[in-house]
Amino acid sequence: MRRNIARALRHAKNCRKEISGSFDLDQGVGHDCSIGFLFMSKERAHDLAQQCTDLVRNGNDFPTVWHTVLKRNALVNGIPESRIEGGRPVLEIHLITGERLVFDGDARKFSVK
Repeated sequence: MRRNIARALRHAKNCRKEISGSFDLDQGVGHDCSIGFLFMSKERAHDLAQQCTDLVRNGNDFPTVWHTVLKRNALVNGIPESRIEGGRPVLEIHLITGERLVFDGDARKFSVK
């Protein structure tokens, strides 16, 4: 995983150089910068889910996690919505990546779907 993160950071640095430099827009760039963004966003979404799961398992309730971590996070796109998944009530939070962060209160776990 560290190798993947290092590769994504190098990719982001290259994208930044290409965007800040002068180049012909008709020729495009040497690689697709959106791939690096999607990879880093996916990694961050899973990291966010793990961070929130750790907080809940250490005694914090969902409102505390929402107000201290999720509400301010750049990946979060909207407010939690209540729904039923597999016969269990869950809270679902939409992310800017198109994924959903799902909190299962019974399992005391966040997951990315």
